[in-house]
Amino acid sequence: MKKDTSDIHKEAEENLIDAHHLRPTPRAEIITIGDEILIGQVVDTNSAWIGQELALAGWQVGRILSVGDEPGEILEALSLAMGRAQLVILTGGLGPTRDDRTKSCLTEFFGGRLTTNNEVLERIEKWFVERGRNPGEANRQQANLPDNAHILLNDLGTAQGMLWDHEDCMVVSLPGVPYEMKHLVSDRLMPLLGTKVEIPTLLHHTYVACGMEESMIAETIADWELALPDNIRLAYLPSPGMVRLRLSAMGRPVPELETQLQQLGDDLKSLLGHHICGNGDERLPDAVGKALLRLSATVGLAESCTGGEVSRLLTSVAGCSRYFQGGFVAYNNDVKCSLLGMQEEVLSVYGTVSAETVAAMALSARSQLRCDYSVSISGIAGPDGGSDDKPIGTIWIGVHGPHSAIQRHYRLGGTRELIQQRAAMTALFLLWKMLNEDSVRQGL
Repeated sequence: MKKDTSDIHKEAEENLIDAHHLRPTPRAEIITIGDEILIGQVVDTNSAWIGQELALAGWQVGRILSVGDEPGEILEALSLAMGRAQLVILTGGLGPTRDDRTKSCLTEFFGGRLTTNNEVLERIEKWFVERGRNPGEANRQQANLPDNAHILLNDLGTAQGMLWDHEDCMVVSLPGVPYEMKHLVSDRLMPLLGTKVEIPTLLHHTYVACGMEESMIAETIADWELALPDNIRLAYLPSPGMVRLRLSAMGRPVPELETQLQQLGDDLKSLLGHHICGNGDERLPDAVGKALLRLSATVGLAESCTGGEVSRLLTSVAGCSRYFQGGFVAYNNDVKCSLLGMQEEVLSVYGTVSAETVAAMALSARSQLRCDYSVSISGIAGPDGGSDDKPIGTIWIGVHGPHSAIQRHYRLGGTRELIQQRAAMTALFLLWKMLNEDSVRQGL
C-alpha cells in the first residue's frame, strides 16, 4: 500500500538527520516583537524571510513566536528559546520611541549597560546630514548600545543589530523594518555565523512548476519521491499559479551532492515535462521574458477581470520594455468596443465571459499593439456576478500568436484576489507554453 505524502515528508525529515551519521543540524528560533503584530495591524513577513534564509544556510528553525512590547513577555520567550536553540533571532522593538524597549531589557538581561558608541553616533549624524536633516535627541539615543554585545552596523537606518554570545546560544536582536533587517541578516549576521557554528554541507536545487496544483504534482511524482535517497529532502512551496519544488541534499562532498541533485532534477523535469518552467529563484514572468527574447518577439495584453495583474507581473521584470508593448484594461463592455475595437455582436451573442470574446480581445490587442503575441482574460472574479452556467471563478483565457491561437476555460476557486492572481498566472503559463512550442518549431 502506498504511503501518503505526509508520511513521505515525515520519513524524509527523519532520514535527513540520521543519514550517513551526519552532525546534527543546528537549531534556531525566531521571535518577533510588537503589539502591532499581535493585533493584526502589521503582518509578520520578517519571520518567513529569516526562516527561509536560515534553512538555506543549513539551520533548522524549530519555532517562530510573536510577543508584545512588554519586557516580561520578551524575556520569558527568550529564556525558553535559549534552552532549546543555538541561535535565537529577535526582530522589532529597536526604534527611537518609548514603546521600543527591546534594547534596554536585553542589555539588562545579559548583565550589561548602555553606553554611547561614538562610531555609531557619527554614523547616525552623517545619515541625517546626507538627507538634509538634523538628528533629534531620540535619534542620537540610538547610539546608546550594550557594552557587552557585538554590534551589527546598519547601513540603512539608525537602529543597529546586536549579538550576544551566551553559553551555548547566540542571541541576535535586529530592527523590525524589513529592508534594514534583511541587510543585517545578509551582510552582517550570515558571514559571522559561518565562523561560529559548524553546519553540515547543504545544497539546494529548486524547480518552478506551473499549470499544475500541488496535489496533482505530488500524485504524479509519488513513486519517484518515495525512492529518494535518505540524504535528500523534497519541499513543496506553493503560491498562486506556481509551485516551487526544492530538492535539498546533505552530508556528502559538494561535487557528489551536485551530481546527485542534477540527476534527480533531470528525473523531475522528465516526469513533469512542460510544467517545469524555471529554476532557482526564477519566476514565471522571468521565464516568459526569456522566451520572448529568445524569439525576438513582443507581447501585448487585453485584460478584464484581472484588472492589469498580468501587466504588473510582466513589468516586474527588469528590461521588459524589450518585449512588452503594453496592455488594455477593458473592464466595461463599451470600453471593449471603443478601445479594443471589438464588435458588439460578439459580446451580445456569446457574452462577456466566453471563448469567442477572449479570442476577439486577443486578436484586437495583437492588431492594435502591433505585437507578435497577445493574451486576453475575461471572467467572474466575484464575490458577485456568478450564475448557474457561469459561477464565480469562471475564467476564459485567449492566447494569439503568429502560428496558432487558443482559448481555454477554467474554474478557479478562492477569494476575488486569489482568483485574479491565479487567472493571471494561468494566462502567463499558457503564453509560456506557446512560446516554447514556437521555439521548438524554429529550432531555438
